[in-house]
Amino acid sequence: MATNWSVLTKDFALRHTAFRAAFMSAYLTHHQEHRTDICIFYDVQSHLGRKFGGAFNFDVFETDCVALTEAKPERPYYVLKDWNELYKAGKQIYSETNSPDLYAVVAEGEEEIVVLVTSFNGFKYNEAPPKDEKFLLDIKDFNISSAKVYVVNEDKMYEEEILENGEFVLKGNSFVLIKIKK
Repeated sequence: MATNWSVLTKDFALRHTAFRAAFMSAYLTHHQEHRTDICIFYDVQSHLGRKFGGAFNFDVFETDCVALTEAKPERPYYVLKDWNELYKAGKQIYSETNSPDLYAVVAEGEEEIVVLVTSFNGFKYNEAPPKDEKFLLDIKDFNISSAKVYVVNEDKMYEEEILENGEFVLKGNSFVLIKIKK
């Protein structure tokens, strides 16, 4: 994964966008698959909220010292929430995608399978609009018709949608969490 930090640090207006959240999700997924000792995001520190932190919106407050319970979650917050869902599920299982712009990680727990799929087209957001990615979720021996799907993109902030026949169109620079009961 190519990382061009200058894009994210020059334009702080990106910190609450689907682009920023998709970057975070793709970045974490990439590092889950590669040897990484530690990966840190400073997006939940309230004193960085107006400058860089994107997980919560602190712009509505007059001071930088605000309790997290008072702040409104933004799109990057849901990346961290989704990774917590993967962690709680337990064991990571094999996953793969057939597109360089799709990232996937799957975890299996005793009661459910949790899937996180991210569409991130790198740092081309100024050059061309991101393409939508259609994917087919293929999980052997599980009824995916009962899946709960939570979408984050430029138009939606963790809204539930329907997964029909395992197919889903993911907008560019967005991500989806899919929870399948066993």
